[in-house]
Amino acid sequence: MREHHPGMWRAAYALCGRADLADEAVQGAFERVVRHASRFDPERPVAPWLHTIVINETRTLLSARTRRAEVALRDDDVLLPDPAEQILAVDALVEALSGLNFDSRAAIVLRHLFGYSSSEAGEILGVPAATVRIRCARAIARLRDEA
Repeated sequence: MREHHPGMWRAAYALCGRADLADEAVQGAFERVVRHASRFDPERPVAPWLHTIVINETRTLLSARTRRAEVALRDDDVLLPDPAEQILAVDALVEALSGLNFDSRAAIVLRHLFGYSSSEAGEILGVPAATVRIRCARAIARLRDEA
């Protein structure tokens, strides 16, 4: 857990833009990991499995908060954990991605923040690799247009 927590937190924060929600998503994800540890295939890498869980947990959390009209994509007065360089990079990414829908943000985060291939990202998101490539291309085009 100690080894994978920072990466899971960065993924959740990049998707929701708030440290408190990222904390909650990672906590919920680790609870799911413990409850469903028997489903893990030890022949496969653990990081993609954990990213799948934290992305799904973040999506569920945002969906529930949106229904209650409480979610705000940015919360600038929250203190962020170290290391500072990674936080600045993630913060800049969150700012840039704030106008995209969740699925596009998830594709960008997996491909460009964590370096997964389109196939790996597609497996994590439960979509074909081509869908990941299309989501990334459209998101990048939109970000270029807005810049």
